[in-house]
Amino acid sequence: EAILAALEYAVTNGIKISNHSYGGPAFSGVEYEMIAYAQANDHLFVAAAGNEGTSNDDGAPLPAYPASYNLDNIISVAAADHDGQLAYFSNYGSNSVDIAAPGVDILSTYLYGDLDGYEKLSGTSMAAPHVAGVAGLLKSVAPWAGYAMLRDAILRGSRPDPVLAGKVATAAYLDAAGALELIRAFWLQVAPMQGNIASL
Repeated sequence: EAILAALEYAVTNGIKISNHSYGGPAFSGVEYEMIAYAQANDHLFVAAAGNEGTSNDDGAPLPAYPASYNLDNIISVAAADHDGQLAYFSNYGSNSVDIAAPGVDILSTYLYGDLDGYEKLSGTSMAAPHVAGVAGLLKSVAPWAGYAMLRDAILRGSRPDPVLAGKVATAAYLDAAGALELIRAFWLQVAPMQGNIASL
């Protein structure tokens, strides 16, 4: 309930990107409708794919939600390790999981952490914020970009690797430089309301 209230607050206050490092096997119609509401308001929803080491594709016994909702504004993120392999714990799915990002031994703030309030953590919950961060980077250079353009730049600008074939839809890793290169193609946009060219 608090998560949905937070998403509603973000969307109604004009926030265009959010990260969701949580999940579970239960489908929620209310949660689905709230993410659909976010989509209707041009909001990109980045979600952790889950840490069961199983498939999220159709027919999977326990797909992970919210990552597995069939909504266009969701990017579902798997975790990769230091060797560029899919992490052993990461959920996957050639249709349901979009991209892989670093998710093993990621330094993060942590209450009572061994390293002065920091700890090395692993999980798709560590991978998803990398994608949300790149989305924020793209939005900073292309503030007019909607969720579809941000999603397209992130997925099409990713770095392919055969080891991810059949594991994530892009068969690729997050690549900030590749995403920026793609968004650059849209730096000149026709503003239909004014009928002129807007540039950064």
